[in-house]
Amino acid sequence: MNHHATHHATQLLLDEMEEYYSSFEHFPLYHLVWTLRGQTALAPGDMHEVARGAFDEFRRRHRVRLVWSRWPIDLETSWSVEPDVQLDFDLDPDGDPSEPLLVLVPDPGDAEPTD
Repeated sequence: MNHHATHHATQLLLDEMEEYYSSFEHFPLYHLVWTLRGQTALAPGDMHEVARGAFDEFRRRHRVRLVWSRWPIDLETSWSVEPDVQLDFDLDPDGDPSEPLLVLVPDPGDAEPTD
């Protein structure tokens, strides 16, 4: 994969992530490869490499954490992700709908509680 194609695809994903996250305050990881599949001609392995790069950059820009959620995404019932979880940037449309999804959400971190 050439550098220009990688850069273009990464920027495409970061723009999508920023827009989606600012609208919904979460971002499902499967959306990364789905976006690439619909808008680029990258090979599957290249899509995962670009998705990982965009994921890492987004995490550098934002205070976020990963959670598991069931479909449809319901952050009220989400649960913590193990530190060594294998990241999955795709979703099998024919897969079991009860399988949990990885979702980026705001990480309040050390934020002071509000009354």
